[in-house]
Amino acid sequence: MNARIQRTTPFFLLIAASSLGVLAGCSRILGEQPVLAFEFAVHVQSDDGRPIVGAEIVSSAGTVRTDAEGHASLVTRGHEGDRQPHVVRCPKEYQSPSTPLLVSLRRGFEKANRPVYDVTCVPTKRTVVVSVRLEDGADLPIVYLGKTLARTDASGAAHVLLHVEPDEPFRLTIDTSEPGRENVRPENPSAELAVGQADDLLVFEQKMSLFVPRVVAKPRYVRPAPKRL
Repeated sequence: MNARIQRTTPFFLLIAASSLGVLAGCSRILGEQPVLAFEFAVHVQSDDGRPIVGAEIVSSAGTVRTDAEGHASLVTRGHEGDRQPHVVRCPKEYQSPSTPLLVSLRRGFEKANRPVYDVTCVPTKRTVVVSVRLEDGADLPIVYLGKTLARTDASGAAHVLLHVEPDEPFRLTIDTSEPGRENVRPENPSAELAVGQADDLLVFEQKMSLFVPRVVAKPRYVRPAPKRL
């Protein structure tokens, strides 16, 4: 009886020791997540939906630029569940986002179904078309920053295309100082305009007239009648 107990005791100790070793190994494996490759895409566009070419997506893995469609494909390495920051640098005509793009690393995405992150680059300048309508103001120059941009047609109409900073006033002037325009009134009328955070169409209307100088007749000389002596 005692001999049988002595034979079985080392067997159970071996099983227990083996079990502890397996559990310790599993704990080490579960505690260290594998480093994997994750593929995703970034789509960069303007706030009006136009794709942005040449935008840079910068991360610890390097820099990738968007193509003609505003897309860039990226592959990053990390642990599942991580959130990695990626800095988006827009071309100089646009404002770059103030905060990095955070990419969540998730498995299970095939290449055709990879996640796509959308980023917007806001233009530093806006496009504005000014429709000029001058009543009785045919063939007059329209001036911006000292430069003639257009002339009104026979009906007094013209269009001016500008790229200006949003919410910054700009001024258009009708030049009446050309030779032969001295009698056009009002003299050099102008309009102060501004565009908001989107491209826009503005109207500049002005009534013009031709000033006719008043001719003052010279007093007629009347010969005095002779006096009778």
